[in-house]
Amino acid sequence: MTYDTNNKRNARTLKVLQQAMLTLMSDQSYETIKAVDICRVAMVHRTTFYLHFEDKEHLLNECVHQVKSQLEAEIVMSELTQTPSGYYAELLRLLVKYLDAHPNLQAGLVLLPENQIFWLKFQALIAHDVKQRMQHFAQNGYNYHVHLDINSQFFTNGIIGTLLWWLRHSRPIEASLFYEQITSLMDPRNVLSR
Repeated sequence: MTYDTNNKRNARTLKVLQQAMLTLMSDQSYETIKAVDICRVAMVHRTTFYLHFEDKEHLLNECVHQVKSQLEAEIVMSELTQTPSGYYAELLRLLVKYLDAHPNLQAGLVLLPENQIFWLKFQALIAHDVKQRMQHFAQNGYNYHVHLDINSQFFTNGIIGTLLWWLRHSRPIEASLFYEQITSLMDPRNVLSR
């Protein structure tokens, strides 16, 4: 499906449909949401929905891409983010900031296990992006001893899984220490000591 996102009307329609999907997911499971519910919340006709999206999964994919794009737009390109661990640390910080700015969304996406589909899609998208970044890092002198697919999956799933645990357990560790500990796990020299 193609649509001109530069067209203001299309951009507005896409935004309200994405917001409607995330609003609905803030208090009900993805499985129970119907296209008609999304249209009702977005205040658009069903034909408009199907003009832009094949189904609700297509819309969910766009929501995941939108969240990722918002996070990436905020990543400060600094010396810190030019390393794999620096990039992961910044991504983690921005994800927490995004969820804090959207408390209802945080409740629905984090606390409702039925909405794990969002995180599975988000993890896959981030893992793909991280693999591309790792390829770039490898071309610029970083030497990976573990296959990039395994590396990107391991760290992406570990970081997002740990973030979800932290949020579901009411942040049992202070935020700055949480970030510091997660970042230190990315350096194998910091995991074990004698």
